[in-house]
Amino acid sequence: MAKLTKAWRSSSDNKVPRESRTMALARTQYEEVQRDNSLMYPATGPTTVTHTVSELQWAVRAMTAEVKLSERERHHKEMTSMLMRMNYALLASVVAILLGMGILFGIGAQGNSTAQSKAAWRPHFTIPILSPFTSIVEHEMSKVGFRTTAVFLIISGVVIYFLVKHRMGR
Repeated sequence: MAKLTKAWRSSSDNKVPRESRTMALARTQYEEVQRDNSLMYPATGPTTVTHTVSELQWAVRAMTAEVKLSERERHHKEMTSMLMRMNYALLASVVAILLGMGILFGIGAQGNSTAQSKAAWRPHFTIPILSPFTSIVEHEMSKVGFRTTAVFLIISGVVIYFLVKHRMGR
C-alpha cells in the first residue's frame, strides 16, 4: 500500500497527489461528454458528486465502462440483425432454387407423359460446345454425365456451406 501512495504523490509535495496523463484525459473526456450530451445523461445530483481524485477516477472508469458496454451491445445487436438477414436471404435463395427445380421437373414430366410425334418440333436443343453438361435431344452423349454433375454440385454446396459457417464464426 505504501508503494501505491508514493506513486500518487508528486516529488515536490507529499500531500498533493499528482494526476496521471490517463486521468487528465479521462477528466477532459468526462467534462466534454457532460457538456455535449447533457440531454442524454441526467444531471448529476448531490449523491454523485465526487470529493477526491480517486473517487473521480473510479467514476470516470465506471462511466467509460458503461459507454464501452453500450457500444458493444449496439455492435452485437447490429451483427445479430445482419446474421438474421443473411439467414433469411439464404433461406429465400434455397426456396427459389427448389421452386425452380420443381417447375423444371414438372415441365419435363409433362412433356414425357404426352405422346409426341417424331416429326414434332422439340423446343429443347443445346449446342455441346456451349453446354458440355447436357445432351442434345438427338441422343448424343454429353461430356459429363448427370451423376458426375450432381455429385460435383452437392460437394460444392457442402464446401461453400462450411466456408460460410467458418467465416461467420469469426
